[in-house]
Amino acid sequence: MSDPYGSNPYGDQNPGEPGPGGQNNPDPYGGAPQPSPYGSPHPGPAPYGAPQYNPPGMSGYGPPPGARPPMDGVSIASFVLGLLGCTGLIALILGIVGISRTKNGQRRGRGFAIAGIVIGALDIVVAIVLGIVVVFAAHTIVTPGNAKVGQCVNIDENHDNGADNVFLTKTSCSGAHDAQIVGVGTVTSDNLSEARQVSFCNTLISAATKAKILANAQGLRLASVTENPDNMQVGDHVVCYVKGNPKLTQNLLK
Repeated sequence: MSDPYGSNPYGDQNPGEPGPGGQNNPDPYGGAPQPSPYGSPHPGPAPYGAPQYNPPGMSGYGPPPGARPPMDGVSIASFVLGLLGCTGLIALILGIVGISRTKNGQRRGRGFAIAGIVIGALDIVVAIVLGIVVVFAAHTIVTPGNAKVGQCVNIDENHDNGADNVFLTKTSCSGAHDAQIVGVGTVTSDNLSEARQVSFCNTLISAATKAKILANAQGLRLASVTENPDNMQVGDHVVCYVKGNPKLTQNLLK
């Protein structure tokens, strides 16, 4: 059957087979493939750079994988100041700040912040208790330096190791008490030798006070105390008091 479109000028030869004269037949649809005017879709980088993506779970602004967050200095400072014991309030405040700074693992040291808060709070409680004790002691303990005529006191005598230690604590004159202070004085270079004797109290007690003591003389005994009776020095204080036997139950100087 004849080709309705005309004879193939090249015969039945397959493209690429040698034609007459040993020549390869050209592609009937054109020559060799030409390079794409838009370039190859694969080789070489893109003109503007390929987009970069972080692996899942990684933030573009966080530390690299495996890196540890930095230690929080505020939390450590809270812990250290808490251990010092005298800066409890500062330790407590820094500990609260440290808790915020170490939130969500931003920084390490959350344990130090918690410890700083706990120790700081304990320091504050201890300071309050000590303050109460000091104030209480200042209002109840009578020393030779702060004793006043008319104070009623209880006496605690300690004779351990041959030392005569006398402790006076202030109490109400309306209740039962051991003694009442009737005279106070200061040791000078002129009376240093006399001040070592109980008789020195006779120079410290006023005439009016002596009269009131004599009116209640039954069972009373005169005594004295100073800072250091074994080594009295100029500037020491002498406190004279009368003791009752049994205890006193009234103000002798009224």
